[in-house]
Amino acid sequence: SLVIFSLLGVATSILSSDAHQSSFLCTIGQMNGTSLLFMSLCLLLLNHQLNPSSIENIHIDFFYCYALFIVTFCLATLLVIKYFDQPHLRKTICYLYHIFILILISLYLISHYTFASYIHKANFSSLYYIALLVLLLVLTTISTFNIAKNKNFFIEKHNVRILVSFLLISFFIIINFSLSFYLRNITNYFYMLCQITLFFMFFKMVISDSIIQYSKNLTQKLALYTENSSLMNRYLQHLSKENYSIQKQFHYIDTLYSQMMFFYPNALFIIVDKNIYHANEHACVLLKYNLQNILHTCFLDYLSPEYIEIIDTYISNLYKHIESSYTIEVKMISANLELVDVEFYLTLSHADEPRAIIISAKDISYKKQRDKLQQDIELEKMKLEFFCTISHELKTPVNIIYSATQLQNNFISQEEYGKIPTYNTMINQNCMRLLRLLNNFLDINRIESHYFNILPRTLNIVTLTETLFNSTLPYMERKHITALFDTDEEEIFCTIDTDLLERALLNLLSNAIKYSHEGGHINVLISLEGSYTCIHVQDNGVGIPLESQALIFERFIRIENGLIRKAEGAGIGLSLVKSFVELNNGTIHIQSTVGEGTEFIIRLPIETNPELLKDSDSTYTSHSEKVDIEFSDVYLS
Repeated sequence: SLVIFSLLGVATSILSSDAHQSSFLCTIGQMNGTSLLFMSLCLLLLNHQLNPSSIENIHIDFFYCYALFIVTFCLATLLVIKYFDQPHLRKTICYLYHIFILILISLYLISHYTFASYIHKANFSSLYYIALLVLLLVLTTISTFNIAKNKNFFIEKHNVRILVSFLLISFFIIINFSLSFYLRNITNYFYMLCQITLFFMFFKMVISDSIIQYSKNLTQKLALYTENSSLMNRYLQHLSKENYSIQKQFHYIDTLYSQMMFFYPNALFIIVDKNIYHANEHACVLLKYNLQNILHTCFLDYLSPEYIEIIDTYISNLYKHIESSYTIEVKMISANLELVDVEFYLTLSHADEPRAIIISAKDISYKKQRDKLQQDIELEKMKLEFFCTISHELKTPVNIIYSATQLQNNFISQEEYGKIPTYNTMINQNCMRLLRLLNNFLDINRIESHYFNILPRTLNIVTLTETLFNSTLPYMERKHITALFDTDEEEIFCTIDTDLLERALLNLLSNAIKYSHEGGHINVLISLEGSYTCIHVQDNGVGIPLESQALIFERFIRIENGLIRKAEGAGIGLSLVKSFVELNNGTIHIQSTVGEGTEFIIRLPIETNPELLKDSDSTYTSHSEKVDIEFSDVYLS
């Protein structure tokens, strides 16, 4: 019975240990149960050898067996407490302990039959050894409690109850063995009954507190898992509903996004790492590609070569946050290799991953066509106005000449010769007016064709300006205009084409007279500004509006408003003045206020070359014919 209970205890503990490695009592059942099994086997062996002739030898063998049991029991107890909190190492120690007990049983059996005669002849004092065994048990108990305390074994009251119950049952088993040995009555059925009872209690404690308790814990955990599974299922159902709601919202937003991308009037490109990440339908229409054909291709490949570098720079600057956006007009290449004029608006997206450049491309081909058409219309309008003006400019002097000749014929037929010179002057002035108009047209053509030759000459610009100014005084006096000429220096030498500068200055003085009021005032001043000389032509006439001043030097432009009376001219005079001044390496500017007057400023570089200055001429002679030609459209009463 002892052997059977010991085997059951060990086997059950081993199986329970496989199922639940953290069980403390399973380890007790394996290690201390193995010790009890060792003792039970020894008792079975001794009982088999029992006869009256060898009773004394059996008592000696029993004591040796009992002493080994105490030692192995103490060792097992210490190991269980030492390694109860290390499941993997504890299981290994259990198996090693089983092997150790098997080796110990084998050695005991070998020594029992091999050295029996020597052992039985030895002097034997049982009380001395019993005292040592009791001391060993006491020390083991103290060590067990000390180790358990250090490992916080007593924090759980359940462990305290198990340890105390284990020690009490174990001590009763040991005491029962001791009593049977001390009373020298191994076959006494009372002791055997007590021993079996104690073994059963030990087996029951191992079973109830390991397997049964583990089963209860497993049942509780299973119930908890079932409850958790139910909660998890409800949570998953809730998540499923939320997921459905999110998917529905996502589908709704995706639909709105697709509609927005479709109805967005401009082409839209989303660029990631210079590749097209996404594009809307208008982008495909603009480039004449299918969407799948342009996705994940390099965006720069669709640009005209002259814009690739600048767009690449813009994209890099946006990534580096140097600028927040760019707007630029470029040309894109469509599938049929046509160049499409577009206006780009580039900006960096606010999303972190991936960092994308959003490019809105507006097709401005129609705008270019509209602008070109508008320019063509304006050009045709200018041509029409030009031809009308030219027709008027030609018709007026021709009519005057024709009328004058008709009158002269009448005077000749009536022999009134005294009136003929008056009309000769009129015919002469209008012929010069036609000559001036033709000269201006020829000069415009020569300048535009870059076939205009200049004859530079170094002379005193003060003398030239003053001489021309004096030659126009008769025209000013007829209109009662006071005039003033002043200069900072008496000699300022410039290298110029005198004929071109004469025509420019005479044109400015002619305009000053035409647009000045009766009794007005005209000033011609010469000043120095560093390495330049400035010729100022000022009048206190009607003035020019600010918005018209930028157009005043444009060809065929005539500024007229309610304050400016219509004067003769084709609208090419100031354009020629600007060209003549620039051919002399100079510039011309205007300052004017409506109702207060106008000032033209010609800036010319002062000559500093000694060789040219040595050959310079301080004298200048004006030609009255040039003055008469330039002032041919100034009609005075």
